[in-house]
Amino acid sequence: MLWTGKQCYGRTDEVPGLFHVRTLFGHCWFFPIFPICSVVRVRRNRLGWTDVTIRPSFKSWLLAWARAVMWIGSYVFGVLALVHWGIGHPQYIISTSMALSCMVTLLLLYRAPSLRLARYERATQLADWIELPDIERVLLELHFKHITEAEADELIRGLLMNQAQSSPTPLPIKIRDGFSDHEPTGWEPLASLIPETEPVRDVSALPRRRDDRFA
Repeated sequence: MLWTGKQCYGRTDEVPGLFHVRTLFGHCWFFPIFPICSVVRVRRNRLGWTDVTIRPSFKSWLLAWARAVMWIGSYVFGVLALVHWGIGHPQYIISTSMALSCMVTLLLLYRAPSLRLARYERATQLADWIELPDIERVLLELHFKHITEAEADELIRGLLMNQAQSSPTPLPIKIRDGFSDHEPTGWEPLASLIPETEPVRDVSALPRRRDDRFA
């Protein structure tokens, strides 16, 4: 049975907490075969993570293939090392060394800062491509230590105040709930759809439908 599908591989150019680059591959048995498109997985405050398509990232392609090869090498040489050791074959030393080499290389491909993290120039380029909001750009500058935490806090406060001033101020809505009138101070969009009518206090005044079954 041939197991195929689509999955993202080659995570790289990461700015922790903000975004990272990865590539959507067509795979066969979870081995990346051909790249389809590269995306930036960006974190939105209320929407979670969102993928934004960008230009092809060859770095992501190569890392995806290299990591897949190291995974297979670690598995194959690990099994050979166990088999050679079980039958007493002297080549188990070579198999064990190759398995350990593949594992160490795989660890470096995932954890090496030069392969995993984005440089400042690359990060700003990706931020321009995905149109990163101003507040996230402040956090980007803070991550690369171009500004201090106090400066970042002051900039973010200023941006939030500007957003609050530019947003329209909702008018209070008068609602009658049948018992008392109140004027809420918050934004109540659903309440504005409720017509302002007098409550019916006399139940006998309600229209009654005749049921022929009990006539």
